[in-house]
Amino acid sequence: MDTPADTWDNLHAHLTFLWLNRFYLYSCAAFGISLWFCFQFLNKAKEQNKNRLAEFRIPKITAAEKEQQDPSLQKVHVAGVKVFYGSQTGTAKRFALVLTEAVASINLPAEIINMEDYDPDDSLIDEISSQNICVFLVATYTDGKPTANAAWFCKWLEETANDFRVGKAYLKGLRYAVFGLGNSVYADHFNTVSRNLDKWLWMLGARRILSCALGDSNVVKSQHGSIEADFEAWKAKLLTRLQALAKGDQKACSGRCKKGQCRSKSKGSQEAKEQETSKHGGKEVSGEDWCVALFLNYTVLFFRHHTNPVGTEWRWKMDRPEMILQEAIENHQNLIKQFKGVPGVRDDRFREGMEAKHCALSLVGEPIMYPQINQFLKLLHHRNISSFLVTNAQFPEEIR
Repeated sequence: MDTPADTWDNLHAHLTFLWLNRFYLYSCAAFGISLWFCFQFLNKAKEQNKNRLAEFRIPKITAAEKEQQDPSLQKVHVAGVKVFYGSQTGTAKRFALVLTEAVASINLPAEIINMEDYDPDDSLIDEISSQNICVFLVATYTDGKPTANAAWFCKWLEETANDFRVGKAYLKGLRYAVFGLGNSVYADHFNTVSRNLDKWLWMLGARRILSCALGDSNVVKSQHGSIEADFEAWKAKLLTRLQALAKGDQKACSGRCKKGQCRSKSKGSQEAKEQETSKHGGKEVSGEDWCVALFLNYTVLFFRHHTNPVGTEWRWKMDRPEMILQEAIENHQNLIKQFKGVPGVRDDRFREGMEAKHCALSLVGEPIMYPQINQFLKLLHHRNISSFLVTNAQFPEEIR
């Protein structure tokens, strides 16, 4: 009978404890309910903000979509085609007119130009930045000479290509194609002008879009039966190539084209890697060693078959290194100024040549004893002028 009484006493004690501490219980319950309401409110506000942002969000447009929406933003790979002709009997001019119409039919601007009315000295280099493609239709006349209207253009191009003062990248970036009009009956001079024109443009850094085509008036040996058929076959290749270039094709022509397509293999990253390192004798040669290899292979080395005078001390009048450097720079600039206005000398290259960038010092015998040699080298380097020092190392302590 005591057990139920004990149970009731325990229950009564717990209930009494809860009643006495009811304030804390109510506070905890109110705090929990408040937290629940806060979380609900924050979640609802977050959802509303997300919906508002979705309504006002500007859709992302890729570069390709922008170009489609706005044609003015599209990158121009081929601005137009300029068709140059050198003609004596009118055949090259007739072909130029036909080609101009064909180029226009593929939605590319085309312009026909008489080579006699074009000044290459002033205008040819501008074709690089204008993104134009130059097409040359040239005939070979008597004794392998150009026609009268192409004589000056060819003479200027030949002199420029063989002028040591003109850089080999003078026309780098210019894209061109050549079609020659000749007769294989005159085998010694067959298409001499077109071959030379193609060669001279290439020597100046221009890039072929098609290999040089040689039209033949001799129906017996003509590849397609007549010079007109030769032209039509070449024209079809050219139009295909122009359409590919207009779409952004950057592949260069190797000069061995077949059916309008280049057979040159893409070198890609392998070519870039070979520019950084080169393999020689099974070993990789790179950087500084490769520069030395180039120097040894492409530099004419002179060996003196006599003894040079030597000295053990400086016994002559000494000029200050500042004066030597200043006079050396002035002499260099006076030499460069003589090229101002010379045909083929570009203004940007002329201005670049006025600034000395490198200094080669050939020191043998007693000149190494110049007491201010180290100060002179420091002055060069302070002006960002690199120094190349050649010495017999008679006094190594003097050049530290």
